[in-house]
Amino acid sequence: MARSGEPRRQQRTPAPATGGAGRSAGASRLPACPQNGPYAEIVEEGKSYRWCRCGLSRAQPWCDDSHAGTGIEPIEFTAPISGTFFMCGCKRTENPPYCFGTCRGQKRARRHDGA
Repeated sequence: MARSGEPRRQQRTPAPATGGAGRSAGASRLPACPQNGPYAEIVEEGKSYRWCRCGLSRAQPWCDDSHAGTGIEPIEFTAPISGTFFMCGCKRTENPPYCFGTCRGQKRARRHDGA
């Protein structure tokens, strides 16, 4: 219980999900949205990563295999360069696994060359 003046914290428990005909009600809400906004993650060039696409991983933004039975698989990628990457936290990005502000109502900027 929170003391006076302290914020209350809600415990996040992922909804159970199973695949196939026996899908639970929780599975219909996938992917879950662990946070609005990106995770700033340092990645190493040439190293492989698995970005959580279901939103259930406790190791966000990386996959910990919590997706088992959901029918949603992680996105595997190899970092092209070393640096800080902004990985999507809401799971609604138009260019997974990278954050482009989709959860904040921002549109992806278009390049002047039409790409």
